[in-house]
Amino acid sequence: MKNIVTIWWWNWHSSILKWLYNHFNKNNSWYDYNISAIVSMSDDGRTTWLLMREMQEKLDLHMPPPGDLRRCLFSLSGSVYRNEFERLFETVIHFEWQISDFRIIDILKKIWEEDGFIQNLTKHDKDFLNYKLPLKSDINWHKFGNILMAILYYEFGDYNKMMDFMSFLLDVKWKIIPVTTDKAFIKAELNNWKIIKTQDKISNVCDYDSSIKKIELMECSENARLNKWVIESIEKADIIIIWPWDLFTSIDANFIIQWFLEVINKSKSEKIYILNSNNKVWETTWYTIVDFIDFMQARIDLDIVVWNSVLPKLDKMQLKKFKNDISVKWWDFLVLDEQIRQKILEKYSNINLVYWDYVDQEKVYKYSEKLISDLVGKI
Repeated sequence: MKNIVTIWWWNWHSSILKWLYNHFNKNNSWYDYNISAIVSMSDDGRTTWLLMREMQEKLDLHMPPPGDLRRCLFSLSGSVYRNEFERLFETVIHFEWQISDFRIIDILKKIWEEDGFIQNLTKHDKDFLNYKLPLKSDINWHKFGNILMAILYYEFGDYNKMMDFMSFLLDVKWKIIPVTTDKAFIKAELNNWKIIKTQDKISNVCDYDSSIKKIELMECSENARLNKWVIESIEKADIIIIWPWDLFTSIDANFIIQWFLEVINKSKSEKIYILNSNNKVWETTWYTIVDFIDFMQARIDLDIVVWNSVLPKLDKMQLKKFKNDISVKWWDFLVLDEQIRQKILEKYSNINLVYWDYVDQEKVYKYSEKLISDLVGKI
């Protein structure tokens, strides 16, 4: 059996996992692979932050951000109700009642009309449907999956136990692992010496005018410990894949957790880095392909680097849409040419460079789940 570890963040991690699941299922090779998906825990934006803050202030309980884990769970679900789980978990609740007023079963009945699906859930464990979360805060605008995970976490008192139960409930064969269950809030030091605190302000608000020098854990998170399941998965890994996305807030946010780099560099696995196809204003302003590889190679000894071989041809409207996207913020595609390739080979003779077309031409800057999963199958 091949043990594959994936490291990423945000909903594209779950999209790729879904394609890998379908790929291995279709080819009847499900039992030939064991995938462990390591997910960053630095997210602190929008309703996720409201829920985390309420649990900390009212219950003295740190709630690691559930959003990316939630999407990975239903993406790898082997349940016959997989599609129902996805729709249910992504449902935004629209009634202004207090969270404490509801048991899990009450919320289900309020937003879900298919009795057969609810009856099937009771076969797993009738007790969990009666769990409640003693918070007076408003349930409106929260996603059901986040509320469910928060209630279960409160009842179990252990985040890994909650994840194990969720995997059981959704029949998840592979493992989804939060990089840490401790507080993992981050801050960025800019090249003009300013400090920007929290992932949301660094990555989404982007209201600053200098590039990032480095990110670190905030003072309240300096003792964040690496999840034991991360250590176990990396030690067993045959292949480690680092996916492309925001270099600091998506990827380096994992690396700065205590002992992460030490554990990964001790591993004898093949380490693969799939390079970004574009950079993002301030987070990687002016970065070239060489800069991305330098950044990663300073942390991990890479074996394979994959870069996109085909750049989209955009008309003026597409270019405007591309540059206005929150994940680009007025920056540009990375330029690929033979001169850059030679420079990399001269600097890192041990790295195997692989060209692959993996940008979704219709979505302009985003990665095609199918093309990247085909790449993984090829590797």
